[in-house]
Amino acid sequence: GKGCSREIMRAADYIQKNFQSDISLEDAADCVQKSRNYFSSLFKREMGMSFVDYVNHLRVQEACRLLDTTSELTYEVATRVGFSSYKYFSAVFKREVGCSPSCYRKQSPS
Repeated sequence: GKGCSREIMRAADYIQKNFQSDISLEDAADCVQKSRNYFSSLFKREMGMSFVDYVNHLRVQEACRLLDTTSELTYEVATRVGFSSYKYFSAVFKREVGCSPSCYRKQSPS
């Protein structure tokens, strides 16, 4: 967001660079030297969504890009963007996009 503290901007930058690996709330909090709980509430207040939602949002955006531009299988895309479980990826994707990953790919003009 616009009125974000330096810590949160730094954390968001860190998350954007690392969301494809298995990053945790602790990792992001450590990155800005804050306690987990403090960081978690600060992040949510300033970004308007929780850490997990933010990471998932970035992962889903990247998944959409990969589904649009590659022929990788949907479960490969899930792994590439940082989801360890395909079932979880599919559920998060559906919530964010409104349809399943495979359905999304069918709709996109290739």
